[in-house]
Amino acid sequence: MQPIWSKLRAGISLCAGGGIVAQVEPEEGHFEFALVDGLIQEARRNNLKLVFLWFGSWKNGLSSYAPLWVKQDYERFPRIKIKGGKSIELLSTFSDASRDADARAYRALMRTSRKRTGSSTPY
Repeated sequence: MQPIWSKLRAGISLCAGGGIVAQVEPEEGHFEFALVDGLIQEARRNNLKLVFLWFGSWKNGLSSYAPLWVKQDYERFPRIKIKGGKSIELLSTFSDASRDADARAYRALMRTSRKRTGSSTPY
């Protein structure tokens, strides 16, 4: 992203960064914020406000952003069943485990964001 920051600065004051659950929690219970920290630092350096878009268990109806440990556990994180009982590779929206795992990672991102910036609003 290095070359793009100066271009962003040229005409806007707010940019969006992706908070992708697979990058935030690559292993269950282990959170990584290097990407988040880098985005915050560069936004500050370039005098831009930054908001995070959360790409969690579902985005645009797909489960492509879920971490591998979620995708590999079909028992704990069930998939949607279509007519005839066939499962498709989309996390079920009725799964408490999917919702709870996504919410834990999102809370961790928001806590870290607030800790790094002192704010829960764009910085």
